[in-house]
Amino acid sequence: MTLKTQEKNWWSLPLMGKTTLWERINQPVGKPAIPHDVLCLYQQSLAQGTLFAEAIRQREQKEFTEAEFLSFLKMRNQVARQTGEYKYLLQNIKLFAIGIQFKDLFLVLGEIENRYQGLNEQHFFSFIDSLLLKNLSKKDFLTQINEQFSDYMSFIHNSQSKNALKSYKKAIEILAENELALHLLSNFKKRQINYVIFLKKIINSINQLTEKKVLDNRVFLDVFVHRNSSFFKQVSHVIELPITNNYSHNITLILQYVALNCKYRKDYLNLREFLDLLNQWQKVHQIIVTIRDKYEQYYCPDFKQEIPGLNLYQKYSDYCRSLIN
Repeated sequence: MTLKTQEKNWWSLPLMGKTTLWERINQPVGKPAIPHDVLCLYQQSLAQGTLFAEAIRQREQKEFTEAEFLSFLKMRNQVARQTGEYKYLLQNIKLFAIGIQFKDLFLVLGEIENRYQGLNEQHFFSFIDSLLLKNLSKKDFLTQINEQFSDYMSFIHNSQSKNALKSYKKAIEILAENELALHLLSNFKKRQINYVIFLKKIINSINQLTEKKVLDNRVFLDVFVHRNSSFFKQVSHVIELPITNNYSHNITLILQYVALNCKYRKDYLNLREFLDLLNQWQKVHQIIVTIRDKYEQYYCPDFKQEIPGLNLYQKYSDYCRSLIN
């Protein structure tokens, strides 16, 4: 092979942008060339669209189109908009979910309470309980703890117990930063529920249902709730769900949603990033389409080029319209 055959013909090389001399010579008679500044914007948008399309392809996941994930998105939409079966369950779901979100802190509190049974330690725990039952503001709640803590500590002489109460106070302070978490702790105290056992059973139930891959099976979930009716009645009290004729079905809805939310939390965040990229691509696409429409009577070979990423946007456009808030 000679050097001459390896090189491109000089007339096939671009003069400006991607337009070659041959294309210039064959420019249709009567069609003016697109203005230079418009051409630059068009080509820049095409390049940006290509970059966005590649980023979108890299972030696409098979989970985004799986039936169970799509069902979860529809549930999430109903919960956020308070429509459909989830119309009156938003607050109950939040209380249920906050227990899982802060389970480690609740377990710290419960384990310290169970382990340190001395009279002085129990006095401090009772003091905290009394504050929780008063429904104080976060500021007043924390102020009273800080004012009294040193007095309670003065009666504790064991260094291990002192460290335990410091850890207990720290966990309480973190929980207090979230109004719902503190409210849930108050509900546990009002009902005198052992929240270590309670939360461990909730977590085990979610893990069991997830492992059995039955989270999209309402019939199975209804049976599961019915078989554990005494426990889930207790759950209803804690999350302030009224005990009505259909309360067990409402528990099924809440359990299903929270379990799916735990399972797909990371995938949902990935989807939001994915759709954000699609949205950025759509803005670039709009520029490209606008220029093509406005200058359709002008000559521009680049107008023939396929817009990168269009097939992906069309595939996921329904998400933007109906499934994502």
